[in-house]
Amino acid sequence: MARRRRTARDPASSSDDDRGDREDAPNEADAVGPDGAGTGTLALLRAGAPYIVLIAVILVTRLVPPVRGALESVELSWAFGGRFEGTFAPLYHPGTMLVLSFAVGASRQRARREQLGAALSVALRSLAPVVVALVAMLLLSRLLVQAGMIEVLAAAVAGLAGGAFPLLAPFIGLLGTFVTGSATASNILFTDFQDATASTLGVEAAPIVGAQGFGAAAGNAICPHNIIAAGATVQLGGQGAMCCGPPCRSAWLTPSAASLSPSRSSREWARPIRNA
Repeated sequence: MARRRRTARDPASSSDDDRGDREDAPNEADAVGPDGAGTGTLALLRAGAPYIVLIAVILVTRLVPPVRGALESVELSWAFGGRFEGTFAPLYHPGTMLVLSFAVGASRQRARREQLGAALSVALRSLAPVVVALVAMLLLSRLLVQAGMIEVLAAAVAGLAGGAFPLLAPFIGLLGTFVTGSATASNILFTDFQDATASTLGVEAAPIVGAQGFGAAAGNAICPHNIIAAGATVQLGGQGAMCCGPPCRSAWLTPSAASLSPSRSSREWARPIRNA
């Protein structure tokens, strides 16, 4: 019976083989996923570059007074018909920060022109219906303001609700989001109304407008558009009615808690109302 011979291994050769294995092993920071995209730490930082840049730029431009002043000093003004006018600071506008973040992210990810073109095409197609809806809401809001309808509505509501109006302010914002499908649209439509009603009642406008924004945000939970979209995402199409129950109960309770909150703002609301 032949005896197996154990071949002695050269230590130098073993060391070279181990070194080769280590070199061939993928580095965690440069790992590549099944779709060819990086999955390591460097790839994660590269993918998050737009968000990192956006947060950093917004913080610097808002919290550093010299930078903020320099950016706000560049203004574009416009006027129309001698009655309408406004100013626009392009370097300080959040949209400029978004464009800058997009450019930095594309550079860090080494995106090709074809990829950028495809991404912009998809974004513009998605943006078109949003722009149409927002422009329509802005037109309606400006029409209400310029026609004097806001003042008439504010006077009527102030006369009916009186001192209880601050408790109703969040629900107006919530109702606006429920009807329009957007907290932004709700704020566009009703912020001027809330401000005018507060002025009519002789109370501070800032807490009332804040309650409007709070209610508008809470209204996203019961907005039919959001419920339908969320249901479609998790394959619950056609079951929107079943999904509406719990969110509706919680969404109506949230503004109630905000209205009854014993905050300093609530006391400030009540003081001029009692003295009126």
